[in-house]
Amino acid sequence: MSRKSGFSFVFLILAFSLILSVFSSGSAFPASLVIKAGTVMTMTNGAISRAAVIIKDGKIVSTASWDSVKAPPDAKVFEFPDGTLMPGMIDAHCYIGLVGLSTVPSIVDLDESTDPITPSLRAEDGINPADKSFEDARKGGVTSAFICPGDDNVVGGQGAFLKLNGNIVDKMLVKSSCGMQASIGERPKGIYSKKGRKPSTRMGEASVLRDALLRAQAYVARMKNFQEKKLDREFRDSEKDMEMESLRGVLSGEMPLVVDCHRASDIATAMRLASELNLKLILSRATEAHLIADEIAARKIPVIVGPVRTAPSSMEKLNASLKNAAILNQKGVKIAFQTGSSHSVESLPIEAAFAVANGLDRNAALRALTIDAAEILGVQSRVGSIEPGKDADLVVFDGDPLALKTRAKLVIIGGEIAYSEK
Repeated sequence: MSRKSGFSFVFLILAFSLILSVFSSGSAFPASLVIKAGTVMTMTNGAISRAAVIIKDGKIVSTASWDSVKAPPDAKVFEFPDGTLMPGMIDAHCYIGLVGLSTVPSIVDLDESTDPITPSLRAEDGINPADKSFEDARKGGVTSAFICPGDDNVVGGQGAFLKLNGNIVDKMLVKSSCGMQASIGERPKGIYSKKGRKPSTRMGEASVLRDALLRAQAYVARMKNFQEKKLDREFRDSEKDMEMESLRGVLSGEMPLVVDCHRASDIATAMRLASELNLKLILSRATEAHLIADEIAARKIPVIVGPVRTAPSSMEKLNASLKNAAILNQKGVKIAFQTGSSHSVESLPIEAAFAVANGLDRNAALRALTIDAAEILGVQSRVGSIEPGKDADLVVFDGDPLALKTRAKLVIIGGEIAYSEK
């Protein structure tokens, strides 16, 4: 080996070692962060003036007063004397990463509009984390979202709860199969009436949904009997039905049925089906929910409201009201907010602001953007408030989080800097 080739070999080894050390070190940011702000809104323990939040290894360690906090030796410290620090906001129902350019069919993965019942579909199998909408959402202070298949089908598939930073969906997942997307109203019957098949009416929608759930119920019972060796030998594991398997969690209550519906009568149908089969129900959109708010409250059913600015653009939205969120909250219904969007998730705080402008209590609106959304979706142990042990998903605003002119100055997701205004 020549001297020149030997030098090249040594150089390659050193370069490879350097690359390995960079990748093995994990994040490019310090393991510890300290964020000081004029106001820290914890969401569960009130607001604290001139406080600091200490973060280590991606988790919230503690809060302390601005002046007395002791930063770990390796910590990077941020100071925002006039800033408002709060948990990262949660879009409780959207389609980010599933659409791309809506004018290019080859990159639209929102609906499998070939059968009205498709519970085995999983949103995470279609999400594209490279979509620029993720970056826009982070800049707006939205750090996580419940991402669902669309509403073409009566049962569209399983939604996933994701952090909105990263390039691999598996590493962004907080909770897979977070809820089973369903839809009752104009959309599914419009899709399938054109195909000349059921459902072409609201009765048909309820029928195919009820039928799928009853078939799944019978299937689960049959599987249980098989496992207990009470069934004849002809039934084998190879006979497993993925669509029916996917509904197991819905029937057991482990996975909520998240029903998109606008008209009050469709909301009532969703509640009727949930009552018949003892399902855990979450209402989504629920444009006319204010008309039957007492009934929703009595059944303790949460509602993912929005978009708040929904206009009476179709027959099922004739009674749309900007007061919807306020009325539901006043009746004791737990609410969250959604954009129902694939490209404008950063507008989430504007939805809450419109609700506040139309009667919703401001603190209730902030909770609906954070801890209440997390509780509705079953991820409150990870996100939604500033508490020790929770994921460090935080945003610092330069003013009121619900004011249109307010900007996010710093966004932290999982203890890493996801966005910083220069």
